Amino acid sequence: MPSPGASAIASSIGTKSFTVEGGFATQFVSTGEFVVKLSNAIHSGWTSASPSTPTTMATSFATEFSTYLSGNGAVFVNCIASGIDAEIAAWAASWNGSVHTFTVTAASIVSRIMACTPIVSNGAQALAEAVADAFMSGFGQEAG
Repeated sequence: MPSPGASAIASSIGTKSFTVEGGFATQFVSTGEFVVKLSNAIHSGWTSASPSTPTTMATSFATEFSTYLSGNGAVFVNCIASGIDAEIAAWAASWNGSVHTFTVTAASIVSRIMACTPIVSNGAQALAEAVADAFMSGFGQEAG
């Protein structure tokens, strides 16, 4: 299944509202520079167009964010990329010629992202959830 497009991914991420530490409610902005870069990276890495083809998020994220982030921010976006890639690699490897024996879920992607990142905050959790939900909204379990 092809990517739904960077714009659709950004729109999906932009619907996520959350409360940061201290009780302040906020929302991601679909047209914000970071969300646009994130959406472009997800779209570019969405190579699972067949049942046995994994994504290449790590490569596309490295390209998109090469001069934009450093430190823990760079680690966090790498965790997003590797979280999606790891889940899709397991999914692609489970193809037996007719069905997948591994099911990808938004929760499993979020778990992989949060297990990897040094950033533990409501914002990081919300972004991991928004990315996983955006990815899963365009991903077909049997198609890719």
